[in-house]
Amino acid sequence: MPSLKTALTELSLALGILDHTWTSISLSEVEKLLPSSKKPALSLLAKKVHKVCQDSNDYKDLCKKFVSIGRKLRQKYPLFEKVHQIVWTGPERAGQTVSLAKDLEVNLVPISVKAESNVVFNLSPINLFQHLPSGLQFGISKGRNWYLLKAPTLYEELYQLIRKPLDLPFGTVEEFEERSPRALRKKVQTFLRGEAKAKSKLWKKF
Repeated sequence: MPSLKTALTELSLALGILDHTWTSISLSEVEKLLPSSKKPALSLLAKKVHKVCQDSNDYKDLCKKFVSIGRKLRQKYPLFEKVHQIVWTGPERAGQTVSLAKDLEVNLVPISVKAESNVVFNLSPINLFQHLPSGLQFGISKGRNWYLLKAPTLYEELYQLIRKPLDLPFGTVEEFEERSPRALRKKVQTFLRGEAKAKSKLWKKF
């Protein structure tokens, strides 16, 4: 059984995707929108979440935050624009053969909800954005760099921002990807982590 906080973030995100808020919805409406919340083992937890998100000052901000995230997903993701029901799967234990974690299922799209977690997955982009959502086995990609394929202009802009501070010898990011040794790549990674953590002027430019 998930903790109150875990259930709260999952249900709040679901409510946002359904274009509702905790202040404008009754428990019976929640059960209609999330049928699995009516299960005997989950109904008590759903009641607690409903009460906490409406009455508790300790959790109100977290409830609002995940409702807001859900609403943004509905607005930005075409598959979620006309959703009327969501399957709440978080409390159900996945089979051992299932490699894909999911707490919600929206139009057959699995969603894993993480709140205040430093690490969700330490995966390469192709595994994180292609294999994981599709339920495919993770693997090592030997193809072209994922960022060069999906966002070459932004990737080039980032490279040009750090090229001078690090005195990188390659003129373009594609050349860097093809020719840079491991030690230089490590240097770039360390630099970017430091800039992001410090929220430096260079990082804010990007």
